[in-house]
Amino acid sequence: MFNRSLLTDLVRAIRRTLPRFLSITAIISIGVGFYAGINATSPDMRLTSDKYFDEMNLMDLRLLSPMGFRESDLEMIRGTEGVKDVRESHTKDIFAISGEDKSTVRLYAYDIGSEAVESSMNRVILTEGRYPAASNEVLIEDSPNVPSSFSLGSQVTMEAPSGEELEDSLIEDTYTIVGKMRSPMYIDQSRGQTTIGDGNIRFYMLVPKDAFTFERITEVYVTGTGLKEISTYSEEYDEKVSALKSDFTALGKERIAQELDELRTKIADGWAELNDEKKKAYVELDDALVKLNDARDQLEAGETELKANDAKYRKQIADGRAQIAAGRRQISAGWAEYDKNLAKITAAEEELRIPLLLLAESKRLIDEMDLGLQPAEDAYDRMLEYIQTGEGEVPVVPEIPTEGLADSEDLSVLRELIAQYQGEYGDEYDDLAMEYNLPPLDELDDPEGIREDIEEINVLIRKFNETGSLSEDELARLSAFIEENRTRYDDMVRLAADMTGQIEAAGREIEEGKKQLAAARSTLEKNDKSLDQAEKALDASEKTLNAELDAGRAKLDQGWADYREGLAAYEEGIAKADSEFIDAENELRDAEDKLKDIKGEWYVFTRDDNPGYTNFEDDSLRIGNVAKVFPLFFFLVASLVCLTTMTRMVEEERTQIGTLKALGYAKNTISAKYTTYALAASTLGSLIGFAIGFTLFPTIIIEAYKILYLLPSPVTPFHWDYALISYFIATVVTLVAAYSATAKSLKESPSQLMLPKAPPPGKKVLLERIPFIWDRMSFMKKVTIRNLFRYKKRFLMTVIGISGCTALLLTGFGLRDSILSMMGTHFKELQVYDAMVVLDADAGPASDEVIGMLRTDPSVTDEMFAVTESLTASSDVIGKSHEVTLIAPDDTESLSSYVVLRDRGTRSPIELTDDGAVISEKLSMLLGVGPGDRITLENPDKEKYIIKVSGITENYMLHYIYISKGYYSQVFSKEPLHNSILFNLEESTKEKEAALSEKLLENKNVLATVFLSGSILDFTKSLGSFNLVVLVLIIASGALAFVVLFNLTNINITERMREIATIKVLGFRDKEVSTYVFRENIILSFIGSLLGLVLGYLLHIYIIATVELDYIMFGREILWPSYIYAVVLTMGFSFIVNFVMYFRLKKINMVESLKSVD
Repeated sequence: MFNRSLLTDLVRAIRRTLPRFLSITAIISIGVGFYAGINATSPDMRLTSDKYFDEMNLMDLRLLSPMGFRESDLEMIRGTEGVKDVRESHTKDIFAISGEDKSTVRLYAYDIGSEAVESSMNRVILTEGRYPAASNEVLIEDSPNVPSSFSLGSQVTMEAPSGEELEDSLIEDTYTIVGKMRSPMYIDQSRGQTTIGDGNIRFYMLVPKDAFTFERITEVYVTGTGLKEISTYSEEYDEKVSALKSDFTALGKERIAQELDELRTKIADGWAELNDEKKKAYVELDDALVKLNDARDQLEAGETELKANDAKYRKQIADGRAQIAAGRRQISAGWAEYDKNLAKITAAEEELRIPLLLLAESKRLIDEMDLGLQPAEDAYDRMLEYIQTGEGEVPVVPEIPTEGLADSEDLSVLRELIAQYQGEYGDEYDDLAMEYNLPPLDELDDPEGIREDIEEINVLIRKFNETGSLSEDELARLSAFIEENRTRYDDMVRLAADMTGQIEAAGREIEEGKKQLAAARSTLEKNDKSLDQAEKALDASEKTLNAELDAGRAKLDQGWADYREGLAAYEEGIAKADSEFIDAENELRDAEDKLKDIKGEWYVFTRDDNPGYTNFEDDSLRIGNVAKVFPLFFFLVASLVCLTTMTRMVEEERTQIGTLKALGYAKNTISAKYTTYALAASTLGSLIGFAIGFTLFPTIIIEAYKILYLLPSPVTPFHWDYALISYFIATVVTLVAAYSATAKSLKESPSQLMLPKAPPPGKKVLLERIPFIWDRMSFMKKVTIRNLFRYKKRFLMTVIGISGCTALLLTGFGLRDSILSMMGTHFKELQVYDAMVVLDADAGPASDEVIGMLRTDPSVTDEMFAVTESLTASSDVIGKSHEVTLIAPDDTESLSSYVVLRDRGTRSPIELTDDGAVISEKLSMLLGVGPGDRITLENPDKEKYIIKVSGITENYMLHYIYISKGYYSQVFSKEPLHNSILFNLEESTKEKEAALSEKLLENKNVLATVFLSGSILDFTKSLGSFNLVVLVLIIASGALAFVVLFNLTNINITERMREIATIKVLGFRDKEVSTYVFRENIILSFIGSLLGLVLGYLLHIYIIATVELDYIMFGREILWPSYIYAVVLTMGFSFIVNFVMYFRLKKINMVESLKSVD
């Protein structure tokens, strides 16, 4: 079909019309890239997360048991069909303190060493530090939510919530942060809710499993067989997980029911055992009381007997003591007589003292005199003999010795006696001294006088021994000394003899008296001893009696003490038994009550319950919904422009087509040149679009969402389905355009084709028929007006192309407006309450305590009780059911202070009556119902109720049903039980909300606190990333608008090349030429922009209805600045294109006007 010459001509055509070829390629690449890229973004988002979850081996299901899991439960879980792996774990919400920061955190159990096992479930990514190696080391999440004080190496102190003990959960209270990580369990910044602190989890930590003290496993993670090979957001995955969830729900009900039955049996056994123990204890206590009463009677009898015996024996002892006292008196008289006689003997002995003293002194003097007198006489005789005879040698006369004389110490006793009796017996001694020639009494104890006398004689003896002679005086003195002492010596001997006889006689009398006294004394002592023995015997008897009485008293006292102790023990036993039995009964009742409160099934969670998981899916679905319409319309605009471009090209080359036809080329061969041209442009554009679209758009959008979500690098594979669809559309459009335009031209003869196509006939425009206006217009303006209406095809194609671009821009801005206005309207005009407290359904009157807390808090301005229930709503019109929240306010008059019910169109208020319920607008659309219709509500127990719809209220987020208390009672056949409190704050700040939430959650009847500021923040973050997507749409629409304008302007200039050259020859300057040409562009751009506003409004409505999720309704209005932005951008692109094309106009050669087309 194709020969070398035509191929060469095709290549030349591409070179010659390179701007046109490139513009077609650019339009196709933008259209294909946008269509394929935006459509691929949603699956790429899910693929990115799915790959991340698979790499981290994220659990498919998470099981919680209200009673903890037993080993038998775990075996049943492992044995469930479809289960691949099971991981046991623990979780605990607790307070963590580091430095000045105290945060509410969630602890997860971590298996040390699991990081090295690729199959380990819920693997984490270590971003810094190392993994724990000891039970007191932890990992902390790497997130902006974590305060700076919780850094690597920091010490973290755990603190149990109020009413709990830390050792019931953890072994230690202090841990060291050794690493930071990210877990696939959390992919956004939300960390979930809790019932401690302010109700919000701030961040999470991984604690070694050994650090927990729980007896049972508190949490079980499960992965399913074959689920890893299935996309996590696919229907197949949901179906298989739902099947497993149903199996585990059924298994949980069975296991919980079995354990509850066992516990009920244990409680029943406990009651039986308690009753038996109670009966046994009270029988034992009654027996003890009987024994106590018997003991009391015996003690009272013993008291009586003891008192009688005490009186009897006391009398006997008193009589014995009286007899002893009489004997004592007789003995005392005998002792008195004894003492009297003893005194006489003593006096007699005293009278003998002086004689005895003198006798002793006499004997001493005699002995001393005898010691010196005899040697003196011998010395005197020898000396006298020698002196008288003078014969022979002088004899040696020995000196008189003094060694035997008594000294002062020997006479110390005598001196004492003399000193004692000298004053009393001095006169008597003097008489004796005169009679017996005795020395004075004061000289009796003086041994020195004798010594001096002897010494004096010894002096004479030594003189004699030396000289052999003595004087007469010396001899006379010696003789006189000897004579004097001899006389004294004889007197002393006589005195001693006389005194010895007298003293011996007196001594015998005294001795006789002493014997008599001794006999008397012996008798007295014997009698005294007898009395002593009798008294001792009596004392011993009394002591024995007292001991016996004391023993008896002690025994009685001990008996009474034992009795009182026994009585006290009995009373204590009664009280203790009563208390213990009451406590036991209370424990059993509490156990029964707890069994009633235990939900009879396991809590089975899927990945949908992980924070951010469903939000990310919703965001990907939003992108997918946008991709359903927006890129398609985008692609249609691009295709339309390509169609125009190819049609214009064929019309421009009609002369060449005629030449080829005249040369004998077949129609198909001629058509092949242009279809190949179109195919080459569309193929090249598609390839560029694929390269950009499948990489750029998903990457930009996913990276934008990474502001909210913790995800790895985007996964952007090549999507053959979107590639083939977009390539097919682009190729078909361009080929059809090329072929249809060529086929139309080929219907004419070669001669007709080789002639220029006759311009359309000139016609008067409407303004020409209004001379008042037409006559006042300049030539340039008149030409512009005529050209606009003369070339109707060009007019329509330009206006339609530009209007499509403006419509896309306005739709992009409209999406942003719908999102932003929805947020503001919903939270500032409709749900105007600040917070809600969720109460325990069994709180009853205790809920008044919570109301009291709110009313006493200065930051709370008002509050209202309400009933809130989660139900499922459906209708007969549409079979699909939807989750709804039913709210029954306690006071319908005050409802407007918390929730505003109004019609979206008229903004008129809607009142709650007892004739029906008011439902949210989105719910009414999904169920296909309106006022007067009925819908079916179903609770978790599968009980169904029919309610009548009385009104449709404006609402943008989630589904609500508002019902009065009276109608609630009619529908549910019961009085509404308040389980929530709506309230407003004077000033809502993060700090005040946290403080109030923490205070409320300390009340056991408060299950949760929900502040709308948190919901606003969550929705703002989620939809904020969607705004970035909208920005991408706007930028892409702007790029398309620029390319479309450039292409249409380029076509316009190419078509009018000869016309422009002609007016240049006629003298038009460059500025006038550009005005001549571009004024039409500006007017067409403006008209197209205005038409685009209408199309954009319609497209916006359609897209809004398409991209909405089931639980969200976007705003339906486009703000007026968006209209201005769309027009300004379109006109701005038009001016930019005109500026670029201005230089091309300057390059047009005026010689072209001289060429003939014939």
